[in-house]
Amino acid sequence: MKYIKLFESFDLLNEKYNRMALNYANTYYSDEIGDAPYGDYDEILDRLNDFCTTDFPYGLKNIPTKVVLYRLLNVDDINNINKNELGKSYVGDKKMFEDEDFLESFLFRYGEDMKKWFIVTIETTRNNIDFEHSMGNRAEYPAEFEITIKNDKDLKILNIEEFKNTDYI
Repeated sequence: MKYIKLFESFDLLNEKYNRMALNYANTYYSDEIGDAPYGDYDEILDRLNDFCTTDFPYGLKNIPTKVVLYRLLNVDDINNINKNELGKSYVGDKKMFEDEDFLESFLFRYGEDMKKWFIVTIETTRNNIDFEHSMGNRAEYPAEFEITIKNDKDLKILNIEEFKNTDYI
């Protein structure tokens, strides 16, 4: 609950969470934060400030009590989706899956191993959002608006649909 208060009232406490996110990002790019591809300290701070003050689903402000999130999965068949372990990385707007840069990042990651794509729509609570991890991902990956959840068991599956975007997939 302490994290929710932070985003409802953006104040000096935010510096603490910005440092946490920077530390998180820095664990992956240990000694090159000034030269890292995601920018220098001031750029990252600006990005995190923006992320904290922008309304959900593109930021962490005004997150509703019940949250609908979306995840893109790459599997052989819909029956291969493990509904008990969906993962923790989601986005808050399904339209993100139409974004060229977002989809190209998936193509780069999966390359020749691509199978069928499915969008899983879930509902969870804002208490299940991992704010520190979400901010760390925002610091590392400025073009992504990932929302990370704490527990992938604390959710309700609303829908699973095949995703077909012939331009990219």
